[in-house]
Amino acid sequence: MSNFVSAGQNLINGGVIHASIFPEGDQDSYAFFASAGDNIQLRVADMGAGSLTPLVSLFGPDGVYVSGDSSSLVADVGVTAPATGTYTVLVDDSSTPQPLGTGAYDLYFTRVPGANEHGVLINGGALSETIDLGDLDTYTFSASVGDNVQLRMTDVEGTLTPRVSLFGPDGVYVSGDSSSLVADVGVTAPATGTYTVLVDDSSTPQPLGIGAYDLYFTRVPGANEGGLLTNGVEVFDSIELGDLDSFTFLGAVDEVAQVVVTETSSSDLRPRIALYDPAGNFLTADGGSESAVVSTGIAVEGIYTVVVLDGNTPQPTGTGPYSIVVTGSGVNPVNLPNVILPPQFPTDPILADVGGDMRIGPKIGDPSEPFNFELDCTAATSPSVYVFELWSSSFSPPVPTQWGLLHFAGVRVTGTAGAHSQSVETWFPAPAGLVLDPDPSLVGIAYTVQGFCGGIGPWEGRLSSAVTQTIGS
Repeated sequence: MSNFVSAGQNLINGGVIHASIFPEGDQDSYAFFASAGDNIQLRVADMGAGSLTPLVSLFGPDGVYVSGDSSSLVADVGVTAPATGTYTVLVDDSSTPQPLGTGAYDLYFTRVPGANEHGVLINGGALSETIDLGDLDTYTFSASVGDNVQLRMTDVEGTLTPRVSLFGPDGVYVSGDSSSLVADVGVTAPATGTYTVLVDDSSTPQPLGIGAYDLYFTRVPGANEGGLLTNGVEVFDSIELGDLDSFTFLGAVDEVAQVVVTETSSSDLRPRIALYDPAGNFLTADGGSESAVVSTGIAVEGIYTVVVLDGNTPQPTGTGPYSIVVTGSGVNPVNLPNVILPPQFPTDPILADVGGDMRIGPKIGDPSEPFNFELDCTAATSPSVYVFELWSSSFSPPVPTQWGLLHFAGVRVTGTAGAHSQSVETWFPAPAGLVLDPDPSLVGIAYTVQGFCGGIGPWEGRLSSAVTQTIGS
């Protein structure tokens, strides 16, 4: 999808013109500036479904014919600019035996370097866009010499032959790929600067494919979509079509790090791991039908990057869930104890942490230590309501109320309520519970949880004990 200008103006780099050939014999002309060596791409698409036989002709600054193409629906020209100056583009109909075709057309234009229709790619991210008939989409990213770069473009709807082309800071073609479902490019950056990515349809004999696509991008060092892995903590994720997942871990000298990725369902995913050192240098890789394992001795202290992807050939079309765990390196898990705050009376309801070890709080990315509580309302005099409340701070001195001791502190974060039948109620019920995201920024956050059961004692409701937890890693 593109910005556009009207016929007769200078072409916008990365843009599109919506115009028409009318009346019979009409010829439209446009201009653009280029430097010698720039990569030029032009496409003219017949938007009238056969009303034209589009012809595009390119002339150099000296007026000499450079290149051209005509076709039944999409005329396509790609050249390297032979000289610096102003180029002329001529669009008309080339029907035979006479050029009598009329109708609407779209004219797409990119000049590299400089094209950047859709902006800067996010490292470790993905975006979704659409290719229209004859469309040329462009993006940019910055890289330093030696960085490891990976791009994957996927056909979401089965209507494209996706192609991705990578150009260096000087506009010189670096690498590219096209395929029926997933186009895959992996390179080491040859220079420092701004790179241009061009994505389009490469169907033959004409680029007639239209439809949605996803574009994935990782640049190492710097990619860290899935966050920081901690020693021995298993993290769960999934690979979508063409997906590139990235993680990091902290390595200390003389440690031996092992990373294991395991497919967790009967899917067509063939997990593959690529491991990079803190400078972004490739260290090792492995792939398999069900799991992949890499090991490395840590020679340099710093942040190591792991990229997880599908390794099917001839195209990486596998998808499915997986687990990843690093052992022998990374931040060691921290077990932070719970603080148990008692109820006012022994008959008051009891709140307990039942998500793993009840003595410690949850740990990021660890299914064995989730966020999970249980409130015992069995001593209530009759069925009534229950409430769970989570507040943002560690405990404060207990405040006496007519319903028992209040331990809340800070700001209310979340909570839940319902009806009990003199029963035990759970919040994120065991055994699964809520697994906290493997986000290092969560580590060290403290909060207090307390419950309430209606129907106890003369005031028809009592506050439970409370638990203060600190999130561990």
